[in-house]
Amino acid sequence: MKARTVAMAVGALGLVASCASQVPTAPGPATPAPGDSAKAAAVAPFAVDLPNAGFEAPPRPGDRCTTGWECTAHNDPNSFRFFLEEGGAAGGARSFCIEPAGREPWGSFAQAIGLGRDVARLRGMRVRFSSAVRVKGVTGLGAGPYLVAQGGSGQVLGTSRRLVKGDGDWQRVEVEMDVPRGTFLLEVGMILLGKGTACFDDARLEALGPSSGPV
Repeated sequence: MKARTVAMAVGALGLVASCASQVPTAPGPATPAPGDSAKAAAVAPFAVDLPNAGFEAPPRPGDRCTTGWECTAHNDPNSFRFFLEEGGAAGGARSFCIEPAGREPWGSFAQAIGLGRDVARLRGMRVRFSSAVRVKGVTGLGAGPYLVAQGGSGQVLGTSRRLVKGDGDWQRVEVEMDVPRGTFLLEVGMILLGKGTACFDDARLEALGPSSGPV
C-alpha cells in the first residue's frame, strides 16, 4: 500500500506589554502582530477536497476502477471485483463496491495526498477520514475506511482503520489519526479484508486541528 499525509500550522495570540514610570493610561485596542490572524485561521478545522468523493463520475473507459481512485488487491489484481452500483446509494445516484472474485485476502481502492496536493498543511494534524458503508455477508476482519502515512523513503509512519462486517444498511464509519510531521504521502482509502460485498459512498477527509501530542 501507499500512503499519504495531513498537516496544519499552529497559531498563537501574543500580548505585548510595556512598562513606564509615569501614571499608566487606559490601554487602547490590541493590535494583532502581522500574521497572527492567518495563524489563528490555520488551526481551524477544514475539509480536504477528495476528487469524486461521492462516486458520481462515470467509470473511466477500460479501467476497472473509478475516476479519481486507484484499485488494488493482494497479489492478483483480478482477485477482487470493483464496480459502480446504480441506485440505492447513501447519497446521489451511485456508490462504489468491492467483492472478491478469487482467493486473495483483501482488495482496496484509495487516493493519495502528496506534495502535489499540499500535504504539508496536514502534517502534525489530527485528521478524520470517513465514508458511508453498506455491507452484505462480509466476513473476515471486515470492510471500512483506512489511513496510511508514508515517509519520504516509502516507510510507513502511521496507519489506522475502522472495519465493520456482517450485514448492514448504510452507516457512517470514521477513522482518525495524527499525521506525523515527516509524512510525504497520506493515503485515504476503503478496504475489504474478507468475503462478501462492501459498498461505499460520500467519502470525507477532515483536518480536525493540531495533534494533541508529539507526532
